[in-house]
Amino acid sequence: MRASRYLLRAVQALSAASLAASLTMATPAFAKASAEEKAGARAAAQAGADAFDAGNWRKSLEFFTKSETLLHAPPHVLYMARCEDKLGKLVEAREHYTEIVRESLAPNAPQAFRDAKEAAIRELEAIEPRIPYVSVSVQGAGRGPVEVKMNGKIVPPALVGIPRPLDPGTYEFQGFAEGKQSDTSTIVVKESAKQTVLLLLEDREPRESGVGTNVVVDDPMAKPKAEPAETAQPPADDDGDSVEMDSDGLDPLFIGGLVGVGVGAVGLGMGVVFALDSASKFDESNALCADGCPAGSEATVAALDDDGESATQLSTVGFVVGGLGLAAGGTLLYLSLTADDDGADSAAVVEPTLRPWIGWQSAGVVGTF
Repeated sequence: MRASRYLLRAVQALSAASLAASLTMATPAFAKASAEEKAGARAAAQAGADAFDAGNWRKSLEFFTKSETLLHAPPHVLYMARCEDKLGKLVEAREHYTEIVRESLAPNAPQAFRDAKEAAIRELEAIEPRIPYVSVSVQGAGRGPVEVKMNGKIVPPALVGIPRPLDPGTYEFQGFAEGKQSDTSTIVVKESAKQTVLLLLEDREPRESGVGTNVVVDDPMAKPKAEPAETAQPPADDDGDSVEMDSDGLDPLFIGGLVGVGVGAVGLGMGVVFALDSASKFDESNALCADGCPAGSEATVAALDDDGESATQLSTVGFVVGGLGLAAGGTLLYLSLTADDDGADSAAVVEPTLRPWIGWQSAGVVGTF
């Protein structure tokens, strides 16, 4: 209530008219200013006072800041402090009040300037106990340097560990050291509060963005990782020669052998399936004509016999493909597991290939080994 009375009394003492008129009086700053600057300062001060009376604190602050830029006057700074107080910027408001209080006025200074200084003394006394203070304590850092961030911005090292004046609001704190970091600590600061934030540093590997509760992009204190001293070389055989491998580190002969065995297994499986189907068709045809073919069954018997013949041919193809695949696969597996006794260059070995083919009532495989 006391602060409100002071503010009301100061506003009445420094009306927009008296504020604009005070700028026309003889002061060193006014004497040096150009006519354009003087007129602009008066216009901006008038607009700022109107905005202040209308409760538009942000707009009023903007106008008085411009007016002060054009021409210094304690009433400009006083209204800037009042607007900042209304906007919750208590720290900045206190600094502007202090600026007015510490300013030495000339003996012939306008009365509006003297009134502004008196009002600043009263309002500074009222705003001081409302300013909150926050201390940041960091533990677990060891002897290395520590970095603290507040709302993503680095806190000057000199301000870490001491009570720091802050405006009311929500703040996030996080600490970093070499190979360590803390969780993010979020606090809500209210007027007149005295709070301490404890940041406990722990060993932690940097994590990808978006993973976990605390997102860590990079450890700002971490040292860059050293590059490998030399490139790994392929393994050597007993004679010291490099063994040729494919991109996955496997011998092509071994891969070809596995493919061949797989093809052989599939072929034999197909042969067995079609063989059983062929036998079933012939058995069904024979059963139909066991006691003589019934009248009109010739087409059915012929169809069953044709299906049996087709299944027999496919069964034969399956057994042939299976046999060739197993033979080729077994040969390649044997070669892959046997050392090259004559010392021939492994690069000269032709990579094996297998390709099945199917024609009219025939099939087989072709390849290189």
